[in-house]
Amino acid sequence: MTTIFQFIDLRSFSDVWYWLMLGVVWTRVMHAPMGVPAELIHRARRGSPEAADDLARLTAIRVRHERDVARALGAWRVAFWSCALTACGLAAYLYFVEFAQAVFLLLAPYALVRLLVARTAARMDAAMPSDDALVRAHLRLRRQVQVVVLPAVFLSAVWGMGYNLAQHAL
Repeated sequence: MTTIFQFIDLRSFSDVWYWLMLGVVWTRVMHAPMGVPAELIHRARRGSPEAADDLARLTAIRVRHERDVARALGAWRVAFWSCALTACGLAAYLYFVEFAQAVFLLLAPYALVRLLVARTAARMDAAMPSDDALVRAHLRLRRQVQVVVLPAVFLSAVWGMGYNLAQHAL
């Protein structure tokens, strides 16, 4: 008789689904860190008036959303992220739980990206930039997110390979 633990495999670094999820999450985050698609930013940068208008409207919507969430749930969100990262980090690196390591390698950089997005939205909420400055602000946020995401993916790959080699070495 099979148990549920034979169907739900918690080995993450040797599972293709973990790597697919890692790729999908970071691709989505890098494509639109604030919910504004990259191609819209680039069309506005090239001078399309419709794209600039769409960018301003979509940015205003996303900034209001971030502001409202921060006002309503700011303290709870900080408490949740602190608790989740601490628990996951302790389980991962104090008790050497592979699943917790995989989740921590995904959540820690994601929390940093969310912090960058919240900070950028707060700056835009204080003073909404004009068309060119708005494009520059979005491009700066994308670069900051890339600076977080690319090393995170590299670190996840190196850690996962090291873990697999240590566990399954001949």
